[in-house]
Amino acid sequence: SESLSSISEDMSMAAENVTQAVQSIADGTASQAKELEDIAVITGVFGEHLESMVSAIEEINVNSNEIGIMANESSANMNRLSKSISEIELVSNKNTEAMSVLGNKVEKINEISNVINGIASQTNLLALNASNDKSLFVALP
Repeated sequence: SESLSSISEDMSMAAENVTQAVQSIADGTASQAKELEDIAVITGVFGEHLESMVSAIEEINVNSNEIGIMANESSANMNRLSKSISEIELVSNKNTEAMSVLGNKVEKINEISNVINGIASQTNLLALNASNDKSLFVALP
């Protein structure tokens, strides 16, 4: 009976040790579960931040593509503008040449007009002289 009592005490102590060990494992498991929940929350927040970053990067990519398109259009517009300016310069140079030629022709016309005016003046003098001569000739008996 003593041996039974001793075995019973040993089994009781062993059961108590097992109970304490199971309780310790349960506490550890609960602690780990809480830490896993915290990790899951942190991972969720991290995932949301990543999604936000991916969205921002996609928006930057779209904006970058639009800027590239606008830059190409601007470059094409600048090329057309440059071509137009070159054409305007060519027309302006032709107009300058034409004005120079016109100025030379106006000078020649002025010279011819001066010659004609000189001839007209001399013709008027001759007509006046002829009129005077006629008056003198008529006045003679």
